[in-house]
Amino acid sequence: MAEADFDQPIPLSDMLSTLQREISRVQDDSLLVLPGSSRALIADDLTFSVQFNFTPVAALTAAENDGVSTFDSILVDAAGAHQMTLTGKLCLNVSPEAQPLGRGVT
Repeated sequence: MAEADFDQPIPLSDMLSTLQREISRVQDDSLLVLPGSSRALIADDLTFSVQFNFTPVAALTAAENDGVSTFDSILVDAAGAHQMTLTGKLCLNVSPEAQPLGRGVT
Protein backbone atom coordinates (compact mmCIF):
# COMPACT_ATOMS: atom_id res chain seq x y z
CA MET A 1 0.00 0.00 0.00
CA ALA A 2 1.42 3.38 -0.99
CA GLU A 3 1.99 5.96 1.74
CA ALA A 4 -0.44 8.34 0.01
CA ASP A 5 -3.19 5.73 0.52
CA PHE A 6 -3.06 6.32 4.27
CA ASP A 7 -4.44 9.84 3.75
CA GLN A 8 -7.58 8.50 2.08
CA PRO A 9 -10.89 8.11 3.95
CA ILE A 10 -11.55 4.59 5.26
CA PRO A 11 -14.78 2.94 6.43
CA LEU A 12 -15.29 3.02 10.20
CA SER A 13 -15.87 -0.75 10.10
CA ASP A 14 -12.37 -1.23 8.63
CA MET A 15 -10.86 0.93 11.37
CA LEU A 16 -12.57 -1.07 14.13
CA SER A 17 -11.70 -4.42 12.54
CA THR A 18 -8.08 -3.34 12.25
CA LEU A 19 -8.03 -2.29 15.91
CA GLN A 20 -9.36 -5.73 16.90
CA ARG A 21 -6.79 -7.52 14.70
CA GLU A 22 -3.91 -5.47 16.12
CA ILE A 23 -4.95 -6.26 19.70
CA SER A 24 -5.23 -9.95 18.75
CA ARG A 25 -1.69 -9.83 17.32
CA VAL A 26 -0.42 -8.40 20.61
CA GLN A 27 -2.16 -11.27 22.41
CA ASP A 28 -0.70 -13.90 20.07
CA ASP A 29 2.83 -12.42 20.16
CA SER A 30 2.70 -12.24 23.94
CA LEU A 31 2.03 -15.98 24.17
CA LEU A 32 5.28 -16.80 22.33
CA VAL A 33 7.96 -16.68 24.99
CA LEU A 34 11.41 -18.25 25.09
CA PRO A 35 12.09 -20.44 28.14
CA GLY A 36 13.31 -18.26 30.99
CA SER A 37 11.74 -15.13 29.48
CA SER A 38 8.51 -13.38 30.24
CA ARG A 39 6.19 -10.91 28.55
CA ALA A 40 3.27 -8.83 29.65
CA LEU A 41 -0.12 -10.07 28.50
CA ILE A 42 -3.34 -8.09 28.35
CA ALA A 43 -5.60 -10.38 30.35
CA ASP A 44 -8.76 -8.33 30.84
CA ASP A 45 -11.05 -6.35 28.59
CA LEU A 46 -9.43 -3.38 26.87
CA THR A 47 -11.27 -0.06 27.06
CA PHE A 48 -10.45 2.49 24.36
CA SER A 49 -11.45 5.95 23.22
CA VAL A 50 -10.64 7.37 19.80
CA GLN A 51 -11.60 10.74 18.34
CA PHE A 52 -11.80 11.30 14.60
CA ASN A 53 -13.41 13.32 11.84
CA PHE A 54 -15.80 11.56 9.52
CA THR A 55 -17.93 11.88 6.41
CA PRO A 56 -21.28 10.05 6.25
CA VAL A 57 -22.00 8.15 3.03
CA ALA A 58 -25.55 8.18 1.67
CA ALA A 59 -27.20 4.82 1.09
CA LEU A 60 -30.08 6.11 -1.01
CA THR A 61 -30.87 9.48 -2.45
CA ALA A 62 -33.90 11.20 -0.97
CA ALA A 63 -35.78 10.69 -4.26
CA GLU A 64 -35.15 6.91 -4.09
CA ASN A 65 -36.33 6.73 -0.46
CA ASP A 66 -39.59 8.72 -0.47
CA GLY A 67 -37.85 12.01 0.25
CA VAL A 68 -35.83 10.74 3.25
CA SER A 69 -32.04 10.67 3.16
CA THR A 70 -30.40 7.66 4.80
CA PHE A 71 -26.77 6.90 5.49
CA ASP A 72 -25.13 3.56 4.86
CA SER A 73 -21.66 4.00 6.29
CA ILE A 74 -19.19 6.34 7.93
CA LEU A 75 -15.83 7.17 6.37
CA VAL A 76 -13.07 8.12 8.79
CA ASP A 77 -11.71 11.19 7.04
CA ALA A 78 -9.25 13.82 8.31
CA ALA A 79 -11.12 16.41 6.21
CA GLY A 80 -14.54 15.23 7.41
CA ALA A 81 -17.03 17.90 8.45
CA HIS A 82 -18.21 15.93 11.50
CA GLN A 83 -16.33 14.78 14.59
CA MET A 84 -16.95 11.73 16.72
CA THR A 85 -15.49 10.27 19.88
CA LEU A 86 -15.95 6.52 19.96
CA THR A 87 -15.48 4.78 23.28
CA GLY A 88 -15.71 1.05 23.62
CA LYS A 89 -14.46 -2.14 25.16
CA LEU A 90 -12.82 -5.07 23.42
CA CYS A 91 -13.32 -8.42 25.10
CA LEU A 92 -9.98 -10.19 24.81
CA ASN A 93 -10.84 -13.46 26.52
CA VAL A 94 -12.61 -14.81 23.46
CA SER A 95 -11.63 -18.12 21.93
CA PRO A 96 -13.13 -20.07 19.04
CA GLU A 97 -15.29 -23.08 19.83
CA ALA A 98 -16.23 -25.88 17.48
CA GLN A 99 -19.96 -25.95 16.78
CA PRO A 100 -21.84 -29.23 16.39
CA LEU A 101 -22.90 -29.91 12.84
CA GLY A 102 -26.09 -28.13 11.92
CA ARG A 103 -25.74 -25.24 14.38
CA GLY A 104 -25.21 -21.80 12.92
CA VAL A 105 -25.47 -23.03 9.35
CA THR A 106 -28.04 -21.36 7.14
